[in-house]
Amino acid sequence: MFLDWVASLGLLSHNADSNILKDFSLPVKKILVAQVVTFLLDEGTPVGILSSAAHVRWAMETVGQGFTLPIAEEDSIKKVIELYRRWALEPLNRPSPIEANKQQAFLQDILRHYSLLFAARARDQVEVEKHATLCSKVLDIYVTIGRRVGKDLSVETWEIFLKLVLGIADSLFRNSGGLQDRLCSQTLKVMFELWLHSRTRNPQMWKSLKSLALGWTHLMPLVMQWNVTTLALTNRSLALLYGPANGTDAVILKLDDSQTLHLEDDFVYYAWHRTLHILGNLNALSDPKIFVAALNGLEILTKQYLKIAPDKAARGAPLPPDGNTILHIFGAWLFNAVRLDRPGFEEGTALAIKIMCSIFCTRFTTKFLSVYLASFYGCLQDILQKDGRVLISAILHCVDFFCFELQGCRILVPHFLHAINRVLLGKTGAFEHIAPLEKVRRACLHILSTIICLPNHFSKTRFASKALAKRSDREVAKTAANVTALDAENYSQLKPHINVIFLETLKNEAFAPNLQLLLSLIHVWMCEDIEASSEFSKSAINQVVRKVVAHNAWPVDVMQAALRVLHGSTVLYPFIKSRSDMAKHVVSQLCRYVTKQCVALSERSEQAVEKDKDKDKERKNASATQDDAGAMDDRDLERLVADSFACICAWVMVDQWILNDESCMMELVEAIVVGLTGKKSAGAAPQDAEPTPQQGKKKAKAKTEKRASGHSELIRESAEFVLLNLMNMLGNFPPASGPSRVSTLVSEEDVLVDILTKGGTEELPPSLVESKQYIRYFVMDNSMILTVIDRPYEEGGPGVSFIVRDKTGKYAWDTKLSYLPLSEQAAFAPPPMPPRLECCVESYRANVEVVDEATLGDVFGYLENRKGSKAAAMLSLTAKQVESERRFLESTKYNLNCNCTVMPPLPANPYSGESKFMHARILLSHLGYLSLENRGRLYLVDQSSNFFNNLKLLDQVPERECQKIAVLYVSIDQHTDGEIFRNFGGPIDYQEFVSGLGWGVNLQTHNGFSGGLDRKSAVCEAAPYHATHQREVFFHVATLMANSDAGDDQPHKQQHIINDYVLIIWAEDMEYSPANLMKKSTFNNVHIVINPLPSGLYRIKIYKKSNNYSFGPLTDNSIVSKAILGPLVRETACNAYRAVRLSLEGHQSQLSTRARVLKDISSKHRRENSVEQYYTTLFTPLPASQVGPPISAQTLANRPRSGFNRIAPSGGRSQNVQVGFSRNQGSIKVGSRGSPRRGSQTHLPLHDSDTEPTDDVCDSPREDDDGRKSESSSARKARDKKKVSTSPRVKHKASDPPRVGKAMGGVQASPMKEKPPTKKTSTSSKIRRDVVESGSSNAADE
Repeated sequence: MFLDWVASLGLLSHNADSNILKDFSLPVKKILVAQVVTFLLDEGTPVGILSSAAHVRWAMETVGQGFTLPIAEEDSIKKVIELYRRWALEPLNRPSPIEANKQQAFLQDILRHYSLLFAARARDQVEVEKHATLCSKVLDIYVTIGRRVGKDLSVETWEIFLKLVLGIADSLFRNSGGLQDRLCSQTLKVMFELWLHSRTRNPQMWKSLKSLALGWTHLMPLVMQWNVTTLALTNRSLALLYGPANGTDAVILKLDDSQTLHLEDDFVYYAWHRTLHILGNLNALSDPKIFVAALNGLEILTKQYLKIAPDKAARGAPLPPDGNTILHIFGAWLFNAVRLDRPGFEEGTALAIKIMCSIFCTRFTTKFLSVYLASFYGCLQDILQKDGRVLISAILHCVDFFCFELQGCRILVPHFLHAINRVLLGKTGAFEHIAPLEKVRRACLHILSTIICLPNHFSKTRFASKALAKRSDREVAKTAANVTALDAENYSQLKPHINVIFLETLKNEAFAPNLQLLLSLIHVWMCEDIEASSEFSKSAINQVVRKVVAHNAWPVDVMQAALRVLHGSTVLYPFIKSRSDMAKHVVSQLCRYVTKQCVALSERSEQAVEKDKDKDKERKNASATQDDAGAMDDRDLERLVADSFACICAWVMVDQWILNDESCMMELVEAIVVGLTGKKSAGAAPQDAEPTPQQGKKKAKAKTEKRASGHSELIRESAEFVLLNLMNMLGNFPPASGPSRVSTLVSEEDVLVDILTKGGTEELPPSLVESKQYIRYFVMDNSMILTVIDRPYEEGGPGVSFIVRDKTGKYAWDTKLSYLPLSEQAAFAPPPMPPRLECCVESYRANVEVVDEATLGDVFGYLENRKGSKAAAMLSLTAKQVESERRFLESTKYNLNCNCTVMPPLPANPYSGESKFMHARILLSHLGYLSLENRGRLYLVDQSSNFFNNLKLLDQVPERECQKIAVLYVSIDQHTDGEIFRNFGGPIDYQEFVSGLGWGVNLQTHNGFSGGLDRKSAVCEAAPYHATHQREVFFHVATLMANSDAGDDQPHKQQHIINDYVLIIWAEDMEYSPANLMKKSTFNNVHIVINPLPSGLYRIKIYKKSNNYSFGPLTDNSIVSKAILGPLVRETACNAYRAVRLSLEGHQSQLSTRARVLKDISSKHRRENSVEQYYTTLFTPLPASQVGPPISAQTLANRPRSGFNRIAPSGGRSQNVQVGFSRNQGSIKVGSRGSPRRGSQTHLPLHDSDTEPTDDVCDSPREDDDGRKSESSSARKARDKKKVSTSPRVKHKASDPPRVGKAMGGVQASPMKEKPPTKKTSTSSKIRRDVVESGSSNAADE
């Protein structure tokens, strides 16, 4: 009998006085049971028919025999089950003797009789199914009894109940097949639930459960039910310990359904401990699958503990469980699972490694016990030498292992590097069935990103553990693959192994995301190792270049990453040996790649056009769909070509090496021409090309026009960008004014003020109206605005100033007309005068003898005797005449001293007429601009007030890409905006990092991009700034902005910080997350979080709103050293900014924006004159309708007044160039007008990047042309600090009035009364919109 089985287990003793009918024959039993149970279940039978306890016992002895009947008596058995169910669960249908006196005893008998049903008796599979159904119904009644009346059961009854269930379970589980397969899961579920309902604390009961359960460990349902029960108890205990948010309000068992148990708190702790150890040592489980299931349960339990963060625990609750606490609970099972390393149990061992890694990496702030650290490191060391699943598990789950800097963790660096080497170089066995190969290799690269900073950081520090490679292995071969068998005694010796890993992986890796990560790591490693050796950098660059130019070697996204690496590698140029050869190789290969792709794109475009012409309308539509599909590929290729041009430009601009390499220059120019036109030039045709007939030439010309019309605008713009940089920037960047400006600070206002200052006399100075006559504006080719200014009062004669505005910026030049060679100009003097003749001091004396008057008496007598007085009167007059003439001749010395030499004419005065545009006209004529051939290229401008307003807007459009990047400091335990944004200063390593982002600039005198900050405001006086020939970067550093009392959240800081696309966050807390900031702002698309580590290294975390942003070189969870932190973070932030901008619709380059604004100004303001009117205008003064550049009243008031007609020497900022002709033709002296000279640039404390240039005027008094003594420059400065310099290059001081074009050196507009704009003047608003879209520092920063 079944009760005998239970008694044999020592659970219950068998009562010999019971079971009276056991020896009766089966037919008698059938009849008795059927008759009695049918009678008692009949609705007409009164409940009180059994009026005494003896009656009830007799009925139960009879009815109870029904549970022993064969399965064929299924109906009778079902009736007995139902009768007992009523008596147990329905008090109204229960006989009164049971209810009154012996309730517990009768319930015990009911439970015992129910257990009789589980005795095996089925003869075939059909009866097994029927038997299982009946037993399942009894189990349901058992669990219902526990749920409904469990609280009414006595301790004795509960123990009998539990022992019966244990006996049932043991009876079922020890006999395989039959009922076990059907009832195993349900029986275990009922048993565990009833055990918790019983609330038993009898150690013997728990001991019995554990001892029997150890014999059931071959059953998977047992482990599954154990997992469910331990999880339910764990969740409830965590809620009791650490607050409701960390667990559940009750014990909730979730398997097939959900059952909630409300247990006493102290019993929850007791039951959790007892239940957790029911299975004993999990490593004793003999079935690998069951072992894995048990460890899966452990993993879930550890996750519940790891979820409890310090900030999630309830106030007043115990401290959250640290790593040691969790290891106290689960550590022994986990460590032994790895150490045993049982064959066939690799999956479970791998899972144990995963759980251990999660504990140590999640609770990294714990000061782990030495025994736990040693055990963990020992397990990892053993596993990293193995292959297969356990090695893969260790690699996949130790990705961030070195980020947390556990005590002594770097002892495993050689072992990890050896394992990474074997995986990446394919030296391990196949493991595709374990995990995707790409995923494992990517994990290796992530681990490598945390190791590559160590060789330089720890240098010669020795490893405590021995290297893995054996000497015999090292002596086998010298190949690169064998060199990577790790043999390093210190960190520095890891470098060759890292080199080989990177280079070999770059050859073999084919998965695109892994290649992108690999390229970023190679870039970081090049920056780390470049000072020690440039060999790896050269090899890596060469290999990347080969892959880029190879046909279809890499997909598009990898190609873009490779080009970013090549572009960023230009910073390594000064450290590379034979750097000019390296630069030549990169530029040459990329030029060939660009040429090939541009020609291919143009040919495809041409073929598509010709194909469409031959198709009917229906086929055109189908072809259009196909062309659109192919156009996506073409657009990707266009983007690659554009990136290649940018990379070429960067390598060309690193130095002037290309000026010494004619062949590379030819390749570069050819690539530019192909980029501009879509075809090779005639000189680059193949040698075997045959001459084209005249008809063929026309056809080729038509095809060329067609190619040009279909050529990519993006490629054309990129090629033009390279050409413009080559022409304007090569050898001229950074300019004398510093890298913050590539455009001049000189304005027309400066030059006119200089003319007003130097011209006229003190009594009659030139007027502002007169000064406009010296200036003319021209538009050339609808893409350039020329300002030409006559400067009549310059030393050495009149000069001409050019101010050129084009798509690349604004430039100023000074010129002078010179007629002498350079060698003779210094000694130049007017032509010598002819020698003067000495005059006679005495009267002229004749050589004949003088006749005495006495001998003339007869003559006089004759005259006296003449009749009349006329003769005498005439004689008197004659004498007087002679006497007057003699006196005059004597006074003039008889005119013998007169200079009769022929003299040359005096120089012409060009400004004697009303037109003052003289020397400027001559210069334009000499340069050929005024020739008839160029008549259609150069146009005069209508100098209206609207034109000057548009000109100011043009000067506000940046020439380079302008980027704003925010920097935020977050200290430990700072969570609210008020706490974070009120930070000021910061620790020294943070300040050093900020100084590494760029050089400091004083915002009040900074003349470059200012990120939208008000230069006059005291909110921010200094900030980091960085500039190259391609971009300007301004950093909004919150800790450098003054705090305000207006609000705790510092809205003036948030205005800039949360509106930037990229945010760099220095977080002292390793667990800091910028989730709140990302939700708060519609911008802040990318967050780069820097966590300082105790070792002096820095962990990088990257958060992105979109996975479409691809950038580098820094990657998520990488570690970098302090030496390269600033530059790499800056480059990563700039690349991220550009990735975000490129993802926005309507993004255009600065060249395109400036070109569009120039074209709009030209179409609006150029004057369409006839030839006669055009040339006549050059010789006549400006009419009254034309105005000059607006000059503010304050500027006029502040101009120097120390002297007029005083010629000030030219400032030291010009670069004078002589373009000489013959003496007869004259010569033109040209001087380039630059911006103020650059000041010294140091790190924090921040400073002004545009310090005031030194005064070129000598400091001692100097004699002017009129002989007066002028004041020394120091005296003038002391007298008037706000004056404008007498040099044409105006010094911009902090005290000067703010310029309208802060970033572009624009002019200050004086108030003007203009007519309301009409539809015809919509160009201004259009230009203003272009300025805003371009990112101007004034109009569009916010």
